[in-house]
Amino acid sequence: MKIPLCLLPCLATLSFAQSTAPAPAAPREEPVQLSAFEVSTKQDEGYRSNNSASGNKTGTAIRETPQSIQIVNQSFIDDLQARSVADALVYTSGLTEGQNSRGDRFEIRGFTTGIPFKNGFRDSGRAPRDTANFDRIEVAKGPASVIFSRTSAGGAVNILTKLPQRRRLTEATATLGGNDYYRGTLDVTGPLSSDKVLYRVNAAWQDSGSFRDHGFIHRLFFTPTISLILGPRTRLNFEFEYLKDRRVSDGGLVAVGNRVIKVPAHTFYGDPDDVNSTWQYAGRYELLHTLPSGLALRHAFRINQTNEKGFDTQFNAVNATTLVLTRTRRWLAAEQVDNAYTQTEVSYELRGAGGRHKLLAGFEIGRNYDGGITNFAPLTATNVLNPVRGVTGAFVNNSWNDTTIWYDEYFVQDQFFCFDDKLTLVAGARLARFASYATNKRTGVKTDTSGTSPNPRFGAVWLPRDNVSIFANFSDIVANATNVNPDGSTLKPVESAIKELGARIEFFQRRIAVTGGFYELINANTLNADPLRPGFRIETGQQRTRGLEFDFVGRILAGWQVIGSANFTRGVVTRDLVTPVGNRLANTPTRTYSVWNRYQFGDGSLKGLGAGLGVVAVGGRFGDVANTFYIPAYVRFDAALSYRAKTWDVSLNVQNLTDEDYVRTTSGRLSIRPGSPRDFSLRLRHRL
Repeated sequence: MKIPLCLLPCLATLSFAQSTAPAPAAPREEPVQLSAFEVSTKQDEGYRSNNSASGNKTGTAIRETPQSIQIVNQSFIDDLQARSVADALVYTSGLTEGQNSRGDRFEIRGFTTGIPFKNGFRDSGRAPRDTANFDRIEVAKGPASVIFSRTSAGGAVNILTKLPQRRRLTEATATLGGNDYYRGTLDVTGPLSSDKVLYRVNAAWQDSGSFRDHGFIHRLFFTPTISLILGPRTRLNFEFEYLKDRRVSDGGLVAVGNRVIKVPAHTFYGDPDDVNSTWQYAGRYELLHTLPSGLALRHAFRINQTNEKGFDTQFNAVNATTLVLTRTRRWLAAEQVDNAYTQTEVSYELRGAGGRHKLLAGFEIGRNYDGGITNFAPLTATNVLNPVRGVTGAFVNNSWNDTTIWYDEYFVQDQFFCFDDKLTLVAGARLARFASYATNKRTGVKTDTSGTSPNPRFGAVWLPRDNVSIFANFSDIVANATNVNPDGSTLKPVESAIKELGARIEFFQRRIAVTGGFYELINANTLNADPLRPGFRIETGQQRTRGLEFDFVGRILAGWQVIGSANFTRGVVTRDLVTPVGNRLANTPTRTYSVWNRYQFGDGSLKGLGAGLGVVAVGGRFGDVANTFYIPAYVRFDAALSYRAKTWDVSLNVQNLTDEDYVRTTSGRLSIRPGSPRDFSLRLRHRL
């Protein structure tokens, strides 16, 4: 496979660094104390991770965390050859992919998560995130409001990236797949000049087609990271990310009557010139220091800038009799969309007569700037059974807006361990304030809004046995709305109440961990489009989900790993001014099942050979909250075959083994994304 010219300077630099750096002969490493804000991976084995920072902000054993947390680590992402965040999370319970072409959006337990987090910061990018520097993905369900800012009732997705290591490693991969898929990655890490200065470089290049007509993706990703070991209790990390993404914008399929239109999955209703280009830059530093007294400090800052230009086609309506789809083309230019956040946190463990307290406090200050110009043009209609490109009319400016939002948030939390650490009580609160300043550059009208959101959280964990933990939590989330009424008044905030009761049990000599639980989520003051005042939104009522879910992960035998889930959810409208009470929530299946098995031969004539088989079963669901169309259930099989030698391995993964025809996700009648037909990924990897 050809290596793009833009990567050659990087490769040459890394090659020079390896050839000139002295080979360390068993260097004497100074013991480095792990910060309370870092996650220990010493007890991780295969797909199973035992600690998380997404439940309590500090590195905590999952069995001591009073909520459901699922972790998809690098080992599983690698075996699955996941091409996206959504691919990596397909075996996680209660999570479905949301419809958003500019980034990764998900519904957890029936409610949209919003923007994912990266290393604890809101990652406000407009292109799907690249997996090249992923270390793990943590899904914190339920009460994440204290730990993460402005989350939904369902929970939060937090991506942790790879850090530099003291041990030298160079890893290069080349992957080819169906629909002209070509991708190369590079991962290089080690000491830069001494074991006090560590570096890591991750890079990826991708050139691929699509099963969708006219579809393609071109992207380049590059992220260098430096870690300065300033002492046994002090570490300073610097990270930079660059992503260039160019792809065809694709609105997907449409619904006719009460079903998705029955056409081949490759059918495309847009314009072949609907190309969107995105450039993203992000920088982050993180200082971790622990005082001799045990007081742990974390200070971090992250800034990212997005520049986006391109076209897409928006679908207006489809006539159920003539099957004619009316369309509009849009041109968008959003340059220098800036987001900056700073976080400061302290953690301290205090012992008393009744037990010990793990105290946590901190604040976050952030600024979001979003501005852009949007022009629209008419596009001739087309028949959904025989689509044609059509003719685009003259573009007319529709909107030109600038919006700046300032955030300041403060949180405190106390984990109280008592009765010989058999019982843990958690109490915390986060106070979030915002001030939004929006300007319509066309009319000169300015709209200022502000609000305050108190978010309390309570939880408990009981450890009756070494292999059993029982947890419960309750939380309120108040999410202020930046939308306004025609008179300029701010809409009421969305208020959520979360309840969860569950247990974690380890079986087969603690090789398999199973998490199960019951949850109830209620969202009040939900927002919908105002039918009488176009361009505005109104509070229409209340929605609720209740469900039961299970996740399991571990090793059944020495070479046999397994990960899977089951979820049973009923999401309904319980009060509304527009939607009938009792309607089911959109894109929320009543049940899902998944399991992935992988066996690696460790000895004998088959040593090095590995095989994997997975199945994902998704129940039927409605495509919109009005319940006007239904998406049938489906079952998808995945398989893998690999061979590993000392310094290289080759892996073949097949997705959708039986070529199932299914819908991946939807955000309404005019935005339905079909699942990919049978596809494959063949990867060759070399390590030094």
